[in-house]
Amino acid sequence: SNQSNQTSEFCFHNASRLPVVEHTADWSLVEEGYGRISKQGWRTTTVGGLLHLALPRLRTCGAVVTLGFQRTNTSGVFELGCRHCSCVAQRHFFQDPFPIVRTRTRQAMRVTAMTTFTALLTSADHACVLRVNHTEGPTIRIDSLHVHEPTAQEALRSKRSLSNKAQQAFGRHALQTTACDSIVV
Repeated sequence: SNQSNQTSEFCFHNASRLPVVEHTADWSLVEEGYGRISKQGWRTTTVGGLLHLALPRLRTCGAVVTLGFQRTNTSGVFELGCRHCSCVAQRHFFQDPFPIVRTRTRQAMRVTAMTTFTALLTSADHACVLRVNHTEGPTIRIDSLHVHEPTAQEALRSKRSLSNKAQQAFGRHALQTTACDSIVV
């Protein structure tokens, strides 16, 4: 069960501090800044490359997760998946890409973009693990991770979802602070 002293939010804006628990050999931490500006990220150039991030445990069974990544005119596609939790697109007016994220831009530029989704913990013994799978294109880069407890409004929006049972389950259980392992999605 959760401890009352646990944090309600975690920000990993520096890629060297991302909670990487496992990765295939083709992923590496890169520095692509210039001058005094640091631009770190975890990069792969191999389709099929896997990066696993352990989502920090919050006080609640639910979490809102934002993953930062680089978009360029030469980057590819990755797919997100979760283990020991149920991850689903966040329900709101503007739908972020999930689970398939396309990172290619039309213009010759490099920008940081983000995708936001929800995670509902379903195991008391294991952390939720986010899997990033490079599925297409020459390269992808993961730059940051932000995880926070859902607000009552975020939970309510999901609970009212008419088309997605996983979103409804998130809405019903996201604010729970105990018995996360008894949640059935």
